[in-house]
Amino acid sequence: MPCLQTLITSCLLALTLGLAGCGGGGSSSSTPLNVSPGVYSGTVDGGQWLTVLLPDTVATNWYSLHYPTNNADLYSGKFSGVGSSAPSAATGELVYFPSNAKPLHSGSGSMSAPTSTSISTNVNILQSGADPGKNVSASLNALTTTSQLADLQGTWTGEISHGNIAVIPNKDIVFSINGNSGSAADFNFTSCAISNVTFTPSSQINVFNVSLQLAALGGCQFSEANPDVFTFTMTGIAVITSSPKTLYFLAIKTSGPKKGQGFSFKSTSFQ
Repeated sequence: MPCLQTLITSCLLALTLGLAGCGGGGSSSSTPLNVSPGVYSGTVDGGQWLTVLLPDTVATNWYSLHYPTNNADLYSGKFSGVGSSAPSAATGELVYFPSNAKPLHSGSGSMSAPTSTSISTNVNILQSGADPGKNVSASLNALTTTSQLADLQGTWTGEISHGNIAVIPNKDIVFSINGNSGSAADFNFTSCAISNVTFTPSSQINVFNVSLQLAALGGCQFSEANPDVFTFTMTGIAVITSSPKTLYFLAIKTSGPKKGQGFSFKSTSFQ
């Protein structure tokens, strides 16, 4: 019976290694990993890509900044199913605000988690007017951040991207601590006046929730009508990274015909 003994031995070895069932053509598969809330970073088309992903209990739970140059493109929207293995966003749930004076775009997307510390994001941006759409794929790794108010306090100098071809360089924003939140002194860029800036540490991940008031003066591109002054609230997210210590924040309009328009700040120095 040597042939039978050899067959039994081969089957036992295959089962031990998890390669196959004896004579059955079986296979093994791993359980897909869940996509976790967090801050992720990588490189897309030669430029930095930074994503903040919040639990899907938050109305706007996906924010991304892409720096094809020093001028940031701004993405925001809603991914359903964060905490599962395949979050997705239906068409119209994502908004893309280019940095080169182009119109707003809507889009859709999907995510997966190749590892427990990374995500892969695929975004389909639709055409807007004569401006073509595009597909973007981003492979991103988890980034360590802080939401300690002590790390926020001080003067940050950096650049503001605001949907125009040119950034606003060497902008100082001064933060102080007020109880359980941080606040910034009023500042402005072009004809947009910013006030009531509040940074509150998130209870979910190491980021700050952002709220501010923007007064759109005569030449501010965020105005939706033609009065001399049009004031509204913008909300968003802020991240502080280390090595080097850098502040990123963005604020967007969450309603109205220009929903998804906004501006962002990236520091170049801190004191």
